[in-house]
Amino acid sequence: MSKARYMDMTQGKAVRQMIIFAIPLLIGNLFQQFYSMVDTMVAGYNLGDTAIAAIGATQAIDTMIINLANGMNIGFSIILAMAIGAHNQENTRKSIAAIIKYNIVLAIGETLLTVIFLRPILQLLKTPDSIIDLSYRYILIICAGITITNSYNMFSNILRAFGNSYMTLIYLILSSCINIVLDLLFVAVFHWGIQGAAFATIISAGISSALSGIYLFRNYKKDLPRKEDWKTNRQLSGQILTSGVSLAVSYTTVNFGTIIFQSAINSLGAMYITAHTAARKFILMMMQPTTSLASSLSTFTSQNWGAKKKDRIRYGIPRLMGIVLIWDAIAISTIYGFGGHIVRFMTGTTDPDVIRNAVLSLRINVSFFPFLAIYVPMRQALQAMERKNGPLVGSAIEMVMKVLITVFVVPKLGFIAVCFAEPVVWVVITTFILCFYAKYRKEMLLS
Repeated sequence: MSKARYMDMTQGKAVRQMIIFAIPLLIGNLFQQFYSMVDTMVAGYNLGDTAIAAIGATQAIDTMIINLANGMNIGFSIILAMAIGAHNQENTRKSIAAIIKYNIVLAIGETLLTVIFLRPILQLLKTPDSIIDLSYRYILIICAGITITNSYNMFSNILRAFGNSYMTLIYLILSSCINIVLDLLFVAVFHWGIQGAAFATIISAGISSALSGIYLFRNYKKDLPRKEDWKTNRQLSGQILTSGVSLAVSYTTVNFGTIIFQSAINSLGAMYITAHTAARKFILMMMQPTTSLASSLSTFTSQNWGAKKKDRIRYGIPRLMGIVLIWDAIAISTIYGFGGHIVRFMTGTTDPDVIRNAVLSLRINVSFFPFLAIYVPMRQALQAMERKNGPLVGSAIEMVMKVLITVFVVPKLGFIAVCFAEPVVWVVITTFILCFYAKYRKEMLLS
């Protein structure tokens, strides 16, 4: 192993290790959300509310594409982290070889399917005629660059399996800054319109991917596949694929429900799309401490599961949740105190209806964050302990609930149903995942 660049989370102070590991993940995720917000801000200030609505109408599709690849690679990295935790260098090399092969197939398949079926999907989602052409031009560029986005997800998750979350942060910060500059250049100076924002996103992702890949190949040579490692090991490859598909299905099942749900939002009109988009961008940013700490818990759990140190896992899970709950209290206070100012700053809008509805969505969603403080880390920990059924069923429940809300509730209650939809889902799936964990806790952690 490359000891100087490897965090051994199987020994030492568990909580301190998870926090140290999560800090660069958090900063990186915040930068990602920040330059996503910059897309919205540049579009809003330079192109108006219509451009924000056009980007927002594609948000569910964009998220599903990214989460499919990211879910696969997080699942792949769980098995890799187990090999690393067990100090099995042969399996480490073979795992990386399998991960690279699977990502090549994934990138080709995603690119072909999305580019071919984009416009029918936008029509199916009831994208308003006034913005559908803008939406199509934006998301087509994003989909054409799927290979670039997937490459970054692959390299960053491999590095994180080694306990290295710092170098991906450095490259992500650099690419975020480049994205902001390119956004302003392409949209405000060159006047490329909404396509300029899409090109800026893909180019900056490509820089981050290239730098992460170069770092991996230069600094982890002993851990990278040799010629013989590229030969398929059916048992290990099957284990990696099962883990990746399980998490990808979990993520995309949720996103499928979100895509159906997006059609309900689109049917309400451009003003509500703009309000929802503005709120959603900031909600995702406020979620980042939770998701970063949960990712840290996943690596921590995977390494200790591979090293058969169940006592450390049992110790780490509740303490990490406690840290997330502290953050939730800060998030709730921030939204209730400054929600209106945040929406105005993000969008540049002066439309009082947009501001009022966006603030309403922000306040309702953030009030239910404590449920995510339990569900998100628990889902990651269960996946890392190879207990995939609970997270999969939880994702299926989320999808079904979003479809039911889309079909039966939003048409009757309108935007207020949109605001409450995800919080209600969070309550239900958190209750389910706690029951699942309680049932299998003894088997997993006390045997």
